[in-house]
Amino acid sequence: MGVLFPGHEERFVFAEECETWHSWLHVFHPQFPGKLLTRLKQLPWPLPLSPAMSDLTHEALMLRHSPLPTADELLKALAIQMIWRYIGEGDDCK
Repeated sequence: MGVLFPGHEERFVFAEECETWHSWLHVFHPQFPGKLLTRLKQLPWPLPLSPAMSDLTHEALMLRHSPLPTADELLKALAIQMIWRYIGEGDDCK
């Protein structure tokens, strides 16, 4: 997994011999403090997908179709949790 920043161009290649899965979290106009952005940019890239991050991704996908009136707020909170987990896991890999 990795963080993609505005203004960069990325190219992805997927396996041709087997089925692959991909998903992403798109945070609209993040209001991150400068120190947090600097920290995100210093992490190793890519990171392996951990079981915990996989679980959070699954929860986010389930919330997209949730009838809960708080689904949008839950998704926003989950996005922040995923960003902090990414930072924690990235710091652990350094």
